Amino acid sequence: MKKTSLDDLIQVIDWTLSLAVESDISKSDAVAGKEQQQLGKHIVFSLNDLLLAIPMKFVVEAGELGLVCPLPRLPEWLAGIMNLRGEIVSVINLGVFLNVAKFGGQLGQAYLLLDNGVFKTAIAVERIMGIRFLIKLNEEKNGGAKEKGRLSWFSEEVASAPGDFSQAQQINIFNVEKFMNCPGMIALLDTIPIV
Repeated sequence: MKKTSLDDLIQVIDWTLSLAVESDISKSDAVAGKEQQQLGKHIVFSLNDLLLAIPMKFVVEAGELGLVCPLPRLPEWLAGIMNLRGEIVSVINLGVFLNVAKFGGQLGQAYLLLDNGVFKTAIAVERIMGIRFLIKLNEEKNGGAKEKGRLSWFSEEVASAPGDFSQAQQINIFNVEKFMNCPGMIALLDTIPIV
């Protein structure tokens, strides 16, 4: 009898769930008489009262912050650097960076390690909600996050997760490319060692 590895089991569960979600989306669209654009798998997380999502292709890992070493004369939104299995990685306090929260960079806080192909950085977040299949909201529901600090600079689409969150709760898609290529992050590359 062949034993199934945990990775194989997770892959089967993931595949089964994706089929079920796609089926539910198709049924709800058919009933509503409209097509909705599927945005794919995203990691959903919270900052204060906001729900944000990042496409899976940018997320290398998720976990809890270890010891973060602050560095002098850097912006408040840069919590410091941490040693992640031998790699020195910058830790960005995303709530402070976006002007939507004051927390960040504490031992045990949730983080997402992002990689845009040029460098990696960890973003400290309030809570990781999980992996969700998202659909784009209609234009009339797409109010965005215009009044939420800098978030409007880095959020271009608003989505929802069918069957997961209430319809009234919007999830802002966080633009990782724009974030990791903004002037503050580029300046950071010249300031501290980033892997």
